[in-house]
Amino acid sequence: SVTPTLDWTLGGPGSVTAQEVSGAAVAPGTLSWTAPAAITADTPYTLTVTDASDRDVSRSVTVDFRNRVFWGASDSLVTDSAGVLAIDGGGSALATARARSFAVTTEGAQYVYYAYPAAWGAPGEVSAYGFPTSVTVTTISLTTAAGHTEEYQLLRLDQAQTGTVPMEVS
Repeated sequence: SVTPTLDWTLGGPGSVTAQEVSGAAVAPGTLSWTAPAAITADTPYTLTVTDASDRDVSRSVTVDFRNRVFWGASDSLVTDSAGVLAIDGGGSALATARARSFAVTTEGAQYVYYAYPAAWGAPGEVSAYGFPTSVTVTTISLTTAAGHTEEYQLLRLDQAQTGTVPMEVS
């Protein structure tokens, strides 16, 4: 989750007599507003400014919320947030779907993991080195470094791997 802050500048003639962000009053002269709560989905906001001549000007923006996906390798069984955030040789990215191509560099014989929000559904095909491979799928509650907690699907290749492993999840 993230709590958005909107900043703006004003120009032109006339003094500001009122302004609001999506219906919430903002004191005239203020050029910043922080949402009252964290968001977990795309959220639109509209700033409306009224001047001394009773003219309104509005501008809108949508703050796009993106979940983070994680991948990497471990020689131990990963079963929780701390384990996912500590996996080796991989990375993370903001995403809108589970499908992803990536590579994981293992240190010796390690299991490759991939974690994505459970709301995105069961995995389609999972391939390693361009060939379909078997995985174990577990649902875990994952809390990201940003403090967002959500159910995640955690995929683990059934066979330990060595070297750089090109992966594809659909």
